[in-house]
Amino acid sequence: MKKLLLVILLILISACSNVKREDYYIFSFNDYTLSVGYDDVEFLELTFDLDVKDELEMQESVEDIDLYFFGAPFAKADVFNPGKKTVASEKAIITRFKYYLDDFPMQSYQIYGIPLSVRIKENCETFHGEYIDRNGKACLIGKKANGKDNVILLKGDMLNINQDELESIEIYVK
Repeated sequence: MKKLLLVILLILISACSNVKREDYYIFSFNDYTLSVGYDDVEFLELTFDLDVKDELEMQESVEDIDLYFFGAPFAKADVFNPGKKTVASEKAIITRFKYYLDDFPMQSYQIYGIPLSVRIKENCETFHGEYIDRNGKACLIGKKANGKDNVILLKGDMLNINQDELESIEIYVK
């Protein structure tokens, strides 16, 4: 009887810890997708060039890593080793992705396959985010994923005449 309860308990624990990519926001640009909080550096290296050290100590993070796309600066990312031992940097999880639309414009941007508008306020309404209008326009979209805050911050350029125009996208997990 005890063995049966132990087996059932192990099955329940393993079922609860199955984290899926869809649990996190999936950001798409042109034909590329990225799931911050789920995808690792190895996934980034399939498409982008980046320079990160070979190994990360346990609980170590590296911030503001430049990502290059066809040799041009494209975005910045933070990565984190959540493990209890030193691992190759390819296994580190992406914890933040920051992209300025003007740096390397793409044809389309989507969250979960839903196209983003050039207007921040419209995106906020579509994704039920919090519209912020202080020293510039922004939209904060958030949810819980695997016990962590998964956040998308859509920002406008406060120096632009049309501050409601989407200028940057930041996705992070904390």
